[in-house]
Amino acid sequence: MTWVFLQLVNRSLAASWLVVVVMLLRVLLRRGPKWVRPLLWGTVAIRLVCPFFLESPWSLIPSTQTLSPDLLTGPNFDVKTGISSVDQLINGYLGGRYFEGVTVPAGQGLQIMTLLVALWIVGMLLLFLYTAFSWRQVHRQVRTAVRMQEGVYQSEVVPSPFVLGIVRPRIYLPLQINREDIPLILAHERAHICRRDHWWKPLGFLVLTVHWFNPLLWLSYSMFCRDLELACDEKVVRDLSPEQRGDYAQALLTCSIGHRGVAACPLAFGEGEVKNRIQAILGYRRPERWSVGLAATTCLGVAVCFLTNPIQVPIQNPWVQEYQPGQAGMVGEVNREEFETISTDFAIGADQHGRAVFKEPQQAFDTFVALYADSLQQIQQAHGLLPISQIQYTAYKTLGWQTPSETGTERERLIFVTKFLDIYENSFLSGE
Repeated sequence: MTWVFLQLVNRSLAASWLVVVVMLLRVLLRRGPKWVRPLLWGTVAIRLVCPFFLESPWSLIPSTQTLSPDLLTGPNFDVKTGISSVDQLINGYLGGRYFEGVTVPAGQGLQIMTLLVALWIVGMLLLFLYTAFSWRQVHRQVRTAVRMQEGVYQSEVVPSPFVLGIVRPRIYLPLQINREDIPLILAHERAHICRRDHWWKPLGFLVLTVHWFNPLLWLSYSMFCRDLELACDEKVVRDLSPEQRGDYAQALLTCSIGHRGVAACPLAFGEGEVKNRIQAILGYRRPERWSVGLAATTCLGVAVCFLTNPIQVPIQNPWVQEYQPGQAGMVGEVNREEFETISTDFAIGADQHGRAVFKEPQQAFDTFVALYADSLQQIQQAHGLLPISQIQYTAYKTLGWQTPSETGTERERLIFVTKFLDIYENSFLSGE
């Protein structure tokens, strides 16, 4: 579970870059069509939900693994934000205060992460309970609602018009409502249903529930809800005359329920920033073609640049001398005989810093995957990992020795996976 949470945090941090971009685009495209805003927030949700993305030379995500899996096994780890000046500042601070055997005991990283996982689960449970309570309260309010027409109900306890329901959405209206406003209000709520907003808002809250620890996403969800209302207003008023737009704005003002807290439901007619919505309604101008084209191009550009990962090209770290454990200038105590007895492809040399590296790392990796396929599959299934590759192997290195085993032989093979990948990692320089 700690590995899952670590990946979730890294995914959330990567999505935070996209959140900042969407916030900036909302300002730059404030005069453009409003339907583009929910689409941009949709890219944030995709970034948060999908476990992997294609690599692209156009990717603008600085880093997809800000927190290294090494922090699960010890106090020494590097933060990789993708911005070198920030990395140097953070890692310099951590390096001066936390080093193994002195300031932080080995294994404390895993203990802290386990505590954070517990807090994360508690937070999710509380939000799920809040959502269930909210739905129950709303359903209790509309139990006595009277059917007005197909899919439309009225109730004396309903404070403002809203849509409720996922599979069979219904529109609920207050009993005391201006009859002249009903057609305009129904047009708004039906626009929500037509746009499937009664799906997107709860789904957005579900994503927020999983990533509740990221404050940027709370702000994002609030903006997303406002943008749903603006896009819905735009869909309605584009077919209204200027006089009807004034009536629509007046109905919105009359039914306003003021500021609402974050909630999964419902979609209320008076929800959101009413002042801004009225200004947008009264000042509405049909977008020109270039504006629509710019909005569509922006969505495409955001998808290409932020729904792809940067290409990571490992550069082979050449061996320049024989590795002799214990000799001056050598780092660590790697048992060369253990590796080279298993396969001659596991021949070990030393780089310029005296670290053990494979003389032929790519050949060594291919042989390793073939000889230890059962152990790698065991690690993959135990921790829900993607298949190992020459680039995506860090999780196997971190979790190899931690994977449960039934026999001593099995345990030794799992430990060897971590040993091998430690040296394999030394055999390449970062391509970033």
